[in-house]
Amino acid sequence: TKLANGQVVKVMADGAPDGEINGVIRRIDSSPKSQGSLLSVYGLSVSIPQDVVKKMGLRDGYSARIAKVLFEKPNVITVPKSSLRRNGKDYFVLVAASKDGVPSPRAVSVGLKTASEVEIIKGLAENELVAIDINGGGPTL
Repeated sequence: TKLANGQVVKVMADGAPDGEINGVIRRIDSSPKSQGSLLSVYGLSVSIPQDVVKKMGLRDGYSARIAKVLFEKPNVITVPKSSLRRNGKDYFVLVAASKDGVPSPRAVSVGLKTASEVEIIKGLAENELVAIDINGGGPTL
């Protein structure tokens, strides 16, 4: 899913004391302002209703950030990215054992990934505990 003119976005303006406000994308630059191997940054214009601008005391030139949910997938199992391990092409997690408390490896199939979480599509049940690696100190449940 891509950003497009007319989409509603959350705007976090530095001068807005009440946090997020809704805005509408009006223009997206056709060329990126900067471009890397994984990310391109585009300028865009967002309109905010005039009554909200007055109420918040916003002024031209205020810095702001926008957020838009591009994809949502309900009812999935996710684990912290730090709990995922890899053996070649295969993924696994360390699952808490029921009796002795020693984590045991379990193969999993992964789906979508974010910067901090990974979707598990096969191999883990809801509410199972997995070990995470805290600062390279080994697994912690």
